[in-house]
Amino acid sequence: MAEEEQRTSSAPFPAPPPFYKFFTEENLSRLKELQSTAPKSTSATASSILDLPPELRYLIPPEPPSDGKYRSFG
Repeated sequence: MAEEEQRTSSAPFPAPPPFYKFFTEENLSRLKELQSTAPKSTSATASSILDLPPELRYLIPPEPPSDGKYRSFG
């Protein structure tokens, strides 16, 4: 009975989000290479981010809110 309780106990912290696997040295170097070959006039717009392979899209942080305000947890 005690063994069964130990197996069903929950973790003290939640599991990391699944996209943490994309933060590798290889993907970071691929992103730098793609950014260095891209024209300098283009910024990280939604359409340019969608042109990237899926595993590299997570490496670009979102733009901050234009009005400087945001809500978290409601």
